[in-house]
Amino acid sequence: MFVKTKIIVNDKELTIYSEHPGNLLEIIAQAGVAIDAPCGGLGRCGKCRVNVQGELPPDNVEMTILSSAEISTGTRLACRKRHIPKNLTITITSREEEPVTTTHTIVPVDISVAIDLGTTSIVIAFVNLSDGTIMAMHSILNPQRIYGADVVSRIKAGLDKLILEKMTLLTLSAITGEINKMLLEIGLDADSIKATYIAGNTTMEHIISGTDVSSLAKAPYKPAFNSIKHVPHLKANLGTTKGDLVLFPLIGGFVGGDTVASILACNMDISDEIIALIDIGTNAEIAVGNKSGIKVSSAPAGPAFEGGQIKQGMRAQSGAIEDMRIINDELTLYVKDDTEPKGICGSGLIRIVAELVRTGVISKSGELLDAESIQNNLSLRIIKKDGEQAFVLYKSYDNEICLYQSDIRALQLAKASIATGLKLLTWHSGLKPSRLYIAGTFGNYLNPEDLIFIGVIPSYLGGNTYFIGDSVISGLKRFITAEPAVDMDMLLSNIKHIELADDPSFNKEFLSMLELTKKA
Repeated sequence: MFVKTKIIVNDKELTIYSEHPGNLLEIIAQAGVAIDAPCGGLGRCGKCRVNVQGELPPDNVEMTILSSAEISTGTRLACRKRHIPKNLTITITSREEEPVTTTHTIVPVDISVAIDLGTTSIVIAFVNLSDGTIMAMHSILNPQRIYGADVVSRIKAGLDKLILEKMTLLTLSAITGEINKMLLEIGLDADSIKATYIAGNTTMEHIISGTDVSSLAKAPYKPAFNSIKHVPHLKANLGTTKGDLVLFPLIGGFVGGDTVASILACNMDISDEIIALIDIGTNAEIAVGNKSGIKVSSAPAGPAFEGGQIKQGMRAQSGAIEDMRIINDELTLYVKDDTEPKGICGSGLIRIVAELVRTGVISKSGELLDAESIQNNLSLRIIKKDGEQAFVLYKSYDNEICLYQSDIRALQLAKASIATGLKLLTWHSGLKPSRLYIAGTFGNYLNPEDLIFIGVIPSYLGGNTYFIGDSVISGLKRFITAEPAVDMDMLLSNIKHIELADDPSFNKEFLSMLELTKKA
C-alpha cells in the first residue's frame, strides 16, 4: 500500500506516494529534496528537524533531543524509523548545507549501497540492513557528460575503447568519492558495505562495467546481458573488497535495469490490476502490465523535459522558472529559490505552455499566435526575436527570458513520443491500466491536470495518477530488503520488450498526439 504525503519546501507543495517508507527521510529523499542528516538515523545530531502535521507521535529519542515546545508544534526527526501513517504534511525546516563530519563513535551497522546510475545524475543511497531504512542519500552529476549530454553521444564516444575505459574509470571514481564522503559523514567505514547494487539505462550499465557498446550503436540495439550481472572486478575501483557488486538486468533496446527497478517500486510484478509506469526523461521508459505479463518500451522524448533543446532552458537549479500562473492577464512566475529568473526548467515549460494554451496565446496545433490574433493584454508580450515568434516571460534592464516557438515544438515532439508509447503499449497489453505511476524527481513538480490538458497522458487516468519520485532507489531498496520479496527470474520471464518504431500505426498515432489537447 502506498502512503500519500505532502511535502512543503519554500512554499512549494509536492505530493509523494511511497511504498512502506521506514522514516520521513526516505519520503523527503524520494521527492528529490536534500536535508542535513549527518548521523545516519541514530538520532544524535538532531539536524534533520522537520515539521509534521498529522498523527505522528514522538519516539524516546525525540523526547530527549527535542524541546517540549518543538514536540507540541509538530517538530520531528526525519531519520527516525517508525510507522508512517497516510496523509501527513511535512514542512522542511532543515536544508542540507555544507557536509558535516561526525566525530562521535557509533554502533557499527551493515549496509548495502543502492545506486541509480542516470545519464545526467547519479543517486547513491545507503540501506541499513538491520531495519531496512535509508540512512543517507546523495546525488551527483554524472561525469560522463563531458562526452555528450545523451546516450547516443556516449555510445558514439564509447566506440573508441580508450574513451570507453576513461568513461568507466571516471564514473567509478566519482561514485567512490561520494561513497567515501557519505561514509565519513555518518561515521562508518568501507567494511560496513556488504553489497552494492547498480541500476541504470542500457548505455550507462555498459559503460560502468566497461562492456563493449558497439551492439547499442545499430539496430536491434541488443544489450550484452539481460540477467543480473555480477562484476567483482569493479569492487576495487569502488574501494570495497567485501560483498557483491551487482548490475540490474537489462531488458532490450534502451530499456535497462532502471526500468526493472521502477517496476519493482510500483509493485507491478505482484499486482492483479493493470498498472502503467512512465519514467519521464530524455529517453522515457514506459511499462504497462501486472503480475501476468508486462510490456515495456522506450520513447525518445529528447531533452525538452530536462530543459534541453529549449533556447533558454536549464536544469531545475536556482533561478529556474518552475511554475507560472495567469489571472486576469496578469502573469506570476514562480522561480526556484525566489531569485531573478535565469531560464526555464522542464516542469516550468509544461506549466507555461499549458497556461498559454488555456489563455489563447498558443493554439492547439502548437502555434504561438501573432499579437493581432490574441484577444487579451497578453498580446503585448509577443515579440519577434532571433528570427522567430517569442513570448516574453520576464524582462529587466539587462535580462529577458522568453518562450520561443521552437521551444513549443520541442515540447510537442517530446509529449507526442510519450503519449504514443503509452497508447501503443496499452493496446499491446489488451487492457487499459487502472492507475499510472510517474517516476523521476522531475515528476514531483508536475500537475496531472496540465499533463492531461496538453495530452501527455490520457484523461481517463486523471484521478489515478501518482508521482513516486526516485523509483529506481525505491525499487533497489525493495530488492535489497525483500519487502515484499522479489522473484527476479519470474519477473524477467514476464517482461516483453516492444519496439515502438516497428509498430505500423506508430507514425499515424505520433502525428495525432502532436496536438496540445486532451486525449481520451
